[in-house]
Amino acid sequence: MRLQTSAQVVAFLSGHLGYPFPSPALFTKIGDRFRRAVASYAEANDIPWIKFGKDDDKLATMAPHLRRQAATGCSGVAAIGVAQEFQRVWSATEGRTSTGTPRWSFYKADRRVTVYYFYLWDE
Repeated sequence: MRLQTSAQVVAFLSGHLGYPFPSPALFTKIGDRFRRAVASYAEANDIPWIKFGKDDDKLATMAPHLRRQAATGCSGVAAIGVAQEFQRVWSATEGRTSTGTPRWSFYKADRRVTVYYFYLWDE
């Protein structure tokens, strides 16, 4: 499902995911679950977790990890890179209907988010 319009965001949160209300709090819930899953995967598989700085050369930083994975002779995740970057994301403001029921207006905004880079070596 593409999330190009606010109506598609509402359809995704309520129709696709099955939540009764398209609350923006669901984005936090989804994101937290994803972050925990990535961290758990890295830990369970002894995959290095590399935090990138603002001006780091990502490929140069990951080169030793890619070489290490290549030396095993097996395809796999060499390392996971983590960075804070600006992305265009969905945000929301809360309002009230005439009956006092909460409603949210969704809009796109530039926000600093955590980005994960999975560096893979494949033979």
